[in-house]
Amino acid sequence: MHARLLAPILAATACSGTPCQLDRLDDMPAAASGEVRHGLALAQNAGLSATATGVACLTCGGIYYFDAALTEQRYVALDLEGTGELAMGGDTSFVFDRDPGGAAGPAHYQLFALSATGRELWRDDLDTGAAWQGAVGPELLAGPGGPVIYGETVASAFDPATGAPRWTATIQRGDALAPDAAGGLFIATGASVLGPATPQVTLRHLAATGTADWTATWTTGAPPNGGGNVSFAAAAPTADGGLVVAGWFTTQTLELGDVHLAALPLNGAIDGTGFVAALDGTGEVRWAIAVGTSDGSGRISPRRIAALGDAAVLCGDRAGAGQLGLAATDATTDAFVARVAAGGDVTAHAIGGDGDQTCEALAVAADGSATVTIHSARGPGGSVLRVGSQSIDDGPEKTFYVLNLAP
Repeated sequence: MHARLLAPILAATACSGTPCQLDRLDDMPAAASGEVRHGLALAQNAGLSATATGVACLTCGGIYYFDAALTEQRYVALDLEGTGELAMGGDTSFVFDRDPGGAAGPAHYQLFALSATGRELWRDDLDTGAAWQGAVGPELLAGPGGPVIYGETVASAFDPATGAPRWTATIQRGDALAPDAAGGLFIATGASVLGPATPQVTLRHLAATGTADWTATWTTGAPPNGGGNVSFAAAAPTADGGLVVAGWFTTQTLELGDVHLAALPLNGAIDGTGFVAALDGTGEVRWAIAVGTSDGSGRISPRRIAALGDAAVLCGDRAGAGQLGLAATDATTDAFVARVAAGGDVTAHAIGGDGDQTCEALAVAADGSATVTIHSARGPGGSVLRVGSQSIDDGPEKTFYVLNLAP
């Protein structure tokens, strides 16, 4: 199936040539599992926040809201001083306005919230020294319990109703963070070790007060010379207060409490073995599986994860052969979306093209449909994006897609 583009659904603004320009793809409701039902094409990466019920797009001039079918519902104009970042917490939109300053004046940061109808609920100036630390960032994430701003070393939570600071926690660069529904935060911290020691990693949950109510430690087994690393790529809360996480390990084993994972032979030790694990509300591991190839001919990189009942939905990229039962990617990197069941079954769908495709964002609805943001780097052969039996050609100027995939 070849997707035809409709006329742009967002009018040009003073930010011509920015992500304010979105094109809608033809709906394809008869799409097979893992194929595109609805889609948007973007010239550049936008401030997109996907939820189980829709997508919001933060542009230079405001927020465009779309339902789960990616049909535009409303537009809310915004007053931004710098670069805005958007995160959805239920029906509330949280916007982090970052003006780093320079010759024109000092840095200025604001955090504000909008209701489901677009009414501004509150707007607060932020003290940069108190809100975060670190040279990279800061960034925004949110859940129904409110927004969190985090940098390299600090995460700060804010009250969703007033914007007042609630607590600050120490984190490490590369931690996977996931807010819970009550205003707490899950933090998964990896580890890298050289020499005879083997890495240990920790996962912890902060309650709405900012205090840790559980901490879990995972150990590893390594060759006689030790070393290796365990990295967390993504984390997401479950509906019953637990957590799903994804990452990879380069050690011989990963010991998750009573669950034991053995490394799969991959394309060099640096690639590691991908894994997905589910934890309950106390930090105990419900299930975990290793994912990737078993023939040493390719690699897999988890990027985003979401919970779906007792299963998890994983979005990432892969290269080579033997990956998740999918066809070889030749010399390119393809994106994928996979459902990982508690029993270990993996059902994967490929998103490829002439260049490299990578996963940027993921949200999953109750019916199992997945909304993903894909970056598509064009190759010399053209500008076609391939999803199952579908081919989407929007022209060389579009490099980002928001795709709703059939369950």
